[in-house]
Amino acid sequence: STSAEPHTKLIHNRHHRPAATTAVRNPSRYMPKNPEKDPLMSAANETEYSKLDEVQDQVNQVKGVMQNNIKAVLARGENLDDIEGKAENLADTSAGFHQTSKKVKSMMCWKYIKANVMLTVLILVILAIIIVIAVCASGHCKKDNHDDNNNNN
Repeated sequence: STSAEPHTKLIHNRHHRPAATTAVRNPSRYMPKNPEKDPLMSAANETEYSKLDEVQDQVNQVKGVMQNNIKAVLARGENLDDIEGKAENLADTSAGFHQTSKKVKSMMCWKYIKANVMLTVLILVILAIIIVIAVCASGHCKKDNHDDNNNNN
């Protein structure tokens, strides 16, 4: 920027406290627009002018790089905000999933217990039927009934 006011820069001492201010001026502001047409320019002045021009180009390049860096940092900050929001949503969702999974685990545990109890009862009933059939097939059921009938007479 080529404003009429010089920019001031703070100079810090070794304790990082402001010690003094100096004026930083734009050197290209004082240089002629066309050095070839200026009668006062000599070969030495042209060399100095080209060095100043190179320095100014480097400053402009650094300025451009810094502006790009600032834009990238701002974009990264926005991306971090988006990621933080997504992480919070994920944490909420995972807490809900955890509660739901506990309920499902409890339900499945009770289903497993019910199935085992039913299977055990079924096995006991089948075993009882087999025992009754085996006892009756061996003739003990008829004999007991026949003995009871004889005892009653």
